[in-house]
This record gives sequence, structure tokens and C-alpha cells, in this order.
Amino acid sequence: MSTIREPDVLNRPGARHDVGKAIEGGSRERAFVIASASVERETPLVSDTVAALGDAHVGTHVGIGQHGPRSSVEDAIRKATESEADVLVSIGGGSVIDAAKFVQREMSNGFEGRIPAHVAVPTTLSGAEFTILAGWTVEGSEGRPVKTGMSDPRIVPDVALLDAEACSFTPRWLWAATGIRAVDHAAEGITSPDADDSVDERCVRALELFNAFLPAAVEDAKDQEAHTQCLDAGRDASAGINYAGSGAGLSHKLGKALGSTWDVPHGVTSALTLPVVMAFEEERQPERTALIADALGARSASEGTLGLIERVGIERRPLGEYGIEPTDVPWIVEYALGRRDAKVEGMVLDMIEDV
Repeated sequence: MSTIREPDVLNRPGARHDVGKAIEGGSRERAFVIASASVERETPLVSDTVAALGDAHVGTHVGIGQHGPRSSVEDAIRKATESEADVLVSIGGGSVIDAAKFVQREMSNGFEGRIPAHVAVPTTLSGAEFTILAGWTVEGSEGRPVKTGMSDPRIVPDVALLDAEACSFTPRWLWAATGIRAVDHAAEGITSPDADDSVDERCVRALELFNAFLPAAVEDAKDQEAHTQCLDAGRDASAGINYAGSGAGLSHKLGKALGSTWDVPHGVTSALTLPVVMAFEEERQPERTALIADALGARSASEGTLGLIERVGIERRPLGEYGIEPTDVPWIVEYALGRRDAKVEGMVLDMIEDV
């Protein structure tokens, strides 16, 4: 399996203040900042980053929403193009980092021309700063909003500034939810048919770190050591996506349908689907799921993932409480798998009333 380029990483509290240094010494000198409205409104992170960029700052786009609505990403593309930026700085969660990846694609004419560099400052554990994937939400053929995207090794950010201080501003529910999303990356990486020894090693390590540090980070936003360890775990969990295609696992696929169409946050979808999918995989892959159970210190993978979800305080509600009806189940499964599947439909149907 070929090696995918990983970003240069600085993982320490206050790393965002080094964003200017991250673009020094090269041929990039026009930096465009992309952030969510909540990050700009509720934290000093955008102003800190703009100050650190100094004269290199040529513009800012604020307003990338949850699940990356295509219209908001297209606004960022237009503004970044007008600014003639040659480096993008994304500040926020996975939707913001993914938006910058789409900006790269469009500004380089589908990667035919010069690709703007990308410096990512994540505020969640989505792991987008390490992956070859990017997603946005578009209107589907039936008028439902659906998540679609791209996969390309050229969109892995050039630099990832992992800043525990920056993450301290993240709402605790969101930190917990994206942490469980990263647990999903690692768990489905291990159960993927494309997993190898390297994927196993990194994903097991990620699960061990999340099990040890995610609850502490959720409990105390100022616990910088716990946040730093979680950010490191997210880096290892990304191996599940990049090398084992965990983004195509059943939990992720179901989560995409639930998230983009019924506006269930990423991570919350994983909290709903992952323990159920792990129980499903325990029947099919007992040896693989045993690796997950051991990493989480549990008797089974389903028990271990459910236990961690409970420890970080995510409420698991039946799908029916999100407005999902039994008649929606065939569409959800066909969207997720590209085909009907009676066993998976039965599993999702059970989740309408009880998770």
C-alpha cells in the first residue's frame, strides 16, 4: 500500500500563533482565512490567526456551516479566488477544513494548475486535517440534502497546527461527538478488509488514547494534556480512513445519510450507529472486533464503544426522535450501500424505536 503524504504537524498549546512561521521561507505569501461563524463570533481564534499572519493576510471568509452546505463553500471559493490567495488557512471543525479542500480544487482548475497550500487549525477531533477526503452537502435527486465529496491525496493539508488552547473554546458536546467520530474512524479501520498491521497498530493506539483521555478532555476544557493526547489520537485514527477506507464503513455510511438529510451532527451519528454496527461485526469478524474490545478495556467492541459514548455524556436517542420514519429506512440503506439489504434495513428499523 502506497504511503500518503502526511502534513507537517505541530502539536502543542498555542500552535496557532505559529501560522505565520508555517508559510515563511517558501513561495507562498498571500494567505486567505476560512472559518465558521461560531469560531469567529465566540472565540479569538480568527483574530489571533490574522494577527499572526501579519501582512500575508489577504482576506477572510466566515460562514461555513455544519455539513458544509455547497452554497457556503462556493462563497469561500469566490472570495479566495478574488483575493488571489496562494495559501489557505482553515480554522474550525471538519466542515471548515473540508471547505478549504474544495477551494484548493477549484482554484487549481481541478488540480491541473498550481494548488494553494493549506494550513489547518482544527478545533474538533474530526481528523479532516489528516485525510484524503472532503465532503459537502448538496441537493440530491429526490430533493433531499445529501452528503457527497471527493477523495484525493493532493488535498491532505500541508501543515496541521494542533492547538489544545484553540480546542478549549470548543463546546464540550461537540468535542465529545467528534471524539466519538474519530473512535469510529479507528474502529471501522480495524474491521475494514483493507486493514493491515500498520493500520491495526495505529488504530489500536488511537482507541487506547481516546479511552484514556477523551473523558477527561470533555470534563475539563482547560486540561491541555488531555486535549493534546486526543489530537494525537486523531492523527492515528486517520490511518483508518487513508489506508483502510473506514469512511466507507457501515457506521460511516449510515451516518452520512442521517447527518446530511436529518441534520444530525457528525459524531452524534457515530454515537447512534457505531455500537450497533460493532454488534453486527462481532458476528462476522470476532477476531477483528476483539482488537477493538481489548483497546477499550471491554468484553466486546459493542460494549466498549457504548461505554465510552456514555462516559463522554452523549445521549443516544431513537432515530424516530429525529423525525425518521420506518418508510425512510429503505432510502437510508440504499443511499448508504447503493442497494437494498434486508438485514441492514432490519437493524436500522430497530433503531427507529430503540438504540
